Amino acid sequence: MHLNSVVEHMEIFGEQIWNHTIVLLMYDNTEQRNADSNQLIERAGKELDTLIQKCGNRVHVFNYTDSRGINVEKLFHEIERLVAEHQGQCFKIDSKLFEDMEEKRRNVKKQAEEREIQVKTKIQNLKQHLTEKFFPELRIVLMGGNFVGKTPVMNTILKIELEKRVTKKCVRSEGEVDKRKVILIDTPGWWPYASVKETSESVKQEIMSSVTMCSPGPHAVLLVLQSGVAFTEAQRRSVKEHMELLGRNVWKYCIVVFTRGDWMVTHTTEEHTESEGEALQWLINKCGNRYHELNYMEQDDREQVRELMKKVEMMARGNTDLLTPVEAGMEETDSGWGSNWSDQDKLERGSFNLDPPEMNEEYVAKWLENTEIVSNYKTLSDFSEDRRCHTKSRSLMFSEVNTENRN
Repeated sequence: MHLNSVVEHMEIFGEQIWNHTIVLLMYDNTEQRNADSNQLIERAGKELDTLIQKCGNRVHVFNYTDSRGINVEKLFHEIERLVAEHQGQCFKIDSKLFEDMEEKRRNVKKQAEEREIQVKTKIQNLKQHLTEKFFPELRIVLMGGNFVGKTPVMNTILKIELEKRVTKKCVRSEGEVDKRKVILIDTPGWWPYASVKETSESVKQEIMSSVTMCSPGPHAVLLVLQSGVAFTEAQRRSVKEHMELLGRNVWKYCIVVFTRGDWMVTHTTEEHTESEGEALQWLINKCGNRYHELNYMEQDDREQVRELMKKVEMMARGNTDLLTPVEAGMEETDSGWGSNWSDQDKLERGSFNLDPPEMNEEYVAKWLENTEIVSNYKTLSDFSEDRRCHTKSRSLMFSEVNTENRN
């Protein structure tokens, strides 16, 4: 998976990029500064060897614990040799790629401006026609898949410090925003790209019970998404199925909240929406063009929260009723492993022809330490247990699917 990811992203520049590339292996070990580079590469496996061969066997092991500067000097010798190989000629990207990229940027910017105008016009119309109504409290349900950052969103809105965790049951928290009471219900997440049928009954029941925890009903449902992760068609289906556990009319109470806005490459949320493609555009349109960017790493997060609460209040004023509970056992929609699924859908959700990657405890521990996305897990054992349960359920499901196909 890592090899495919590197190759796909590098070849955005075209296949000639490999002729100008050096693999730089970052190595951190204060006790073995003079370790054999070949042994380090061999230990990493055949996939790394494949990548190094694509780069003409140009590789440099960079031990950044070495303060003497020898690593830097050797690296620049490698770069000078590469420059000499090409007789001083630098890499030039295909002009057609540039033209296509610029054309896409222009289209995205135009579409983003049109969406922004639509949103502003809608807000103006609402302000003119809606009666002024003050809500002494706002009741909000948080929804989203695992690792999207629902807990940091709750912490930011209520200005509290709940420890990061995997939410297994609905959690109710209360606080104040500008002297107004705000009630938040944090729901369990679902596994990324999973259909409703792949999600455990206990999680589904918890999601459905969230509405009853803020009686007489929530004013809004905040659907939390990560802005740094692509929103694919498979993810759109997953979000749709899980959101509609709260009823088919849940969308008129929904606002999409993008977390970690600093991960957005684009300048605005509108440009991000338009550049991501039809899946995300469908979702934003389904929510009536209601969205908000919440970057909880910025110091002016209180202003972001105030703006979000204004959007919640305006939506609540536009809705004549509250979101009410649906009956248990509501029919799950679009959740089967149907024949209309593409190979890419199956790959994204977990193909039964592919075994999950081997992740030993040392690898996972390092991953948890350096990856903010999965820092919701308290301990390595929590992560391992969750992964074992998911892998087991997936294996059983794939076995059933294969049996049905054979029949």
